[in-house]
Amino acid sequence: MNEKMPQIGSESQEKRDPKEVVVAYAEGRTPFEYDYKFSSGEHLSGFQDQEGLGHIVIKRGGETVFDLDSLLPEGFKMITPFYLKNHQEISPKNRDTMMSCFSIGKLGINTDLKMIFLRPFQSPKDLLNLLHEIGHAQKETPESLEAFRRLSEDTELNRKNSDEVKVSLKKKEAEMLSNTERKAWGWALGAFRRIENETKIDFSEIFSSFAEVKQHINKYLSSYRWNYEWIRHHDPKFIDELKRYFDKG
Repeated sequence: MNEKMPQIGSESQEKRDPKEVVVAYAEGRTPFEYDYKFSSGEHLSGFQDQEGLGHIVIKRGGETVFDLDSLLPEGFKMITPFYLKNHQEISPKNRDTMMSCFSIGKLGINTDLKMIFLRPFQSPKDLLNLLHEIGHAQKETPESLEAFRRLSEDTELNRKNSDEVKVSLKKKEAEMLSNTERKAWGWALGAFRRIENETKIDFSEIFSSFAEVKQHINKYLSSYRWNYEWIRHHDPKFIDELKRYFDKG
């Protein structure tokens, strides 16, 4: 008898090496599937369809009471590695972009493609992380994206220029990145509360307190800080700005 394919998020899957889970998922050997049962009986469920699109829903008594697809801006979709197998027309450049997220087990977004790249859920806390990516889709505008691209390009083009120019550009980039991330997290928190209110599920089962929510968000915000630590060698006072940008939720 053939061994049943382990499901992402199933008990058998969670006992495996996390790196192997990510590799198997990225290579399309395991589908996107997740199930968490709340103490009140509802299920947070994730699955993929035949096209390779991912879906996250909350069910009560077998009926869907909330579908995260309803939060996506028009034209956006959540994709899994199976989507790439079904869409050979995707350019090599865009395919590489997607696989760079899948292969390291990272949630990601490409607003140009209107796609959110799903990773295997590790816990129900990933609901908030996914809402953060949807927050980017909701809050980022073509103008803000273009401004950030121009700034990044200017930073790259001025790599050989004076330290003063590089530091100035990187300071602007840090501020812009902080604003972008905070807006997305703010939207995610609002959506998280909305889902809790509409489904009448006690989400303290996911996060026991707001302090724990802030700690969770701060962990991700602070991960950006190391990109700008080197600026302190040119401007020691910039450490205060870094703390304001990335250390407090």
